[in-house]
Amino acid sequence: MKAVKKVAYVLKKSLRKKGAAGDVVNVTRGFGRYLESEGIAQRANEEILKTLEQQKTLWQKEEAVHIQDAQKLVEQIKGMQIVLKRRVAQGEKLYESVRPEGIVAAFAEQGVKLNAHNIKLNQQIKKTGKHNVIVHAYGNCEVEIVIDVLPEDIL
Repeated sequence: MKAVKKVAYVLKKSLRKKGAAGDVVNVTRGFGRYLESEGIAQRANEEILKTLEQQKTLWQKEEAVHIQDAQKLVEQIKGMQIVLKRRVAQGEKLYESVRPEGIVAAFAEQGVKLNAHNIKLNQQIKKTGKHNVIVHAYGNCEVEIVIDVLPEDIL
């Protein structure tokens, strides 16, 4: 088996399970190229490591702002009632499962801006009724809400 070579990268943004902004992480070359292309990390070299300390304080301030915004979003979402109306095939079974995009659209109707990446479904929603959904705002800021899925003809 071939040994996988790891390369050092400096994170520009926090990355779940890897590290916080400013951390030096060792990742595979391919993943490192991906991080670099997305603007999430930069390949570590002597010059970058020298300026890292200066940038680290700036990143920590930006991180604090992101966390504060995420906490505000969590407080806004907490206790919201989300009701989705969907077509029913037979009994309680839905014609089509509820996707994160549908949940995002329901939040948008109530004035909350999210994207599908913020929605974590523990399991697919294929039946009517109440379902728990996790909304991931940023970092460790999450809130669990209840989505009520009703047949289209009700209400």
